[in-house]
Amino acid sequence: MFEYATGPASAAAADCAPDAIACDDRKGVPVDNVNKVLAIDGNASVLLACGSAGLGVCTAHHLPNVSHARAMDAAHVPNLVGGAGSVVAFFAPAAYPPYDGRDVLYAGATYDDRAEERLPATVSSRQLRYGDESIRLDYAVDKATTLSYIDMLGEYRASYEILYVYGFSNKNFSYFLTVQRVNLTSDIFESRLARVCQNDPTYFSYTEVPLECKRNGIDYQVAQAGFLGKAGVVLARDMPGVRAGDAILTIVFARSEQGSAVVAPQYGSAVCVFSLAEVEQKFYDAVQDCYLGAGAMLHWFVGSQSRCTRADVDIEEAMCGSGLNYAIEGRDLISANPDVVFANELVTAVATMVQRQTHGGVLDGHRRHYQ
Repeated sequence: MFEYATGPASAAAADCAPDAIACDDRKGVPVDNVNKVLAIDGNASVLLACGSAGLGVCTAHHLPNVSHARAMDAAHVPNLVGGAGSVVAFFAPAAYPPYDGRDVLYAGATYDDRAEERLPATVSSRQLRYGDESIRLDYAVDKATTLSYIDMLGEYRASYEILYVYGFSNKNFSYFLTVQRVNLTSDIFESRLARVCQNDPTYFSYTEVPLECKRNGIDYQVAQAGFLGKAGVVLARDMPGVRAGDAILTIVFARSEQGSAVVAPQYGSAVCVFSLAEVEQKFYDAVQDCYLGAGAMLHWFVGSQSRCTRADVDIEEAMCGSGLNYAIEGRDLISANPDVVFANELVTAVATMVQRQTHGGVLDGHRRHYQ
């Protein structure tokens, strides 16, 4: 067994940009460093660890001995994957050159009030680069005309918060599960799936579609955790259009008061299961509606001119981005009824097994399991 302590970290390293902020009065003061990212790069047998301290700077741990670690330079912004806000990052394929199916790091992070010059892109693809003396992350593509990320416009970062909950890869697309307000002026929160095509180095294919988990008029709108699995025989029998072995997404949802994404046990929680085939169809519909001129693009990414432009394009090809319409917003809900409801309990983690057993972790540290 090997171990490596990631914290506490010193305040000087944790809270100050390496070359921008003086904090002599806090030097040597220990601060928590909560792990935000633990992801394995199968290309190089490396565990990437990124915490809440040090502006979210990562360390690379060689497997199987995680005590062999190489620190990254916090002055290089793409090395800053973690941070004080919510973060989701995972390795999945990139199909465009020079990667051609090799894994890159897909990362999404909530804005955490840091200075502009220390701020990575909102959602991005990054690659690990190994040298004799150092290891670092770079954006997978970073050219004058091609950038492998999408970034929230500066005027909306502080006022429109996107919380990142879970991420996964399925059939040539990378997905993020988020919680955010319905629009810039609404005080109602909803959960969404966002996705980007793995053959799109430009992020023109980035699209968001809302989720709904609702029973008897009660809307469990705030996603807490997700898990990508496969349907067993019993579940396939109960879900129309789903066969045993098909991909399913299980999500734990909770409830919050209007105007807040903060949830509490007394509001209860629920587990909803979504067919990935239905998810894919809803994304197809969103892109198709946009190119029919009926949809919209995401205001916080593209600005005020957010109406989709009608165009005669091959929708299958447009699923990986055309450059005409991008950051597309679908409004047709991906809906499911809860498989189970937990009254007065806040479930914060979920995992499924093929036998259709679902395991949930509760806020108080206990585990729940149902069939």
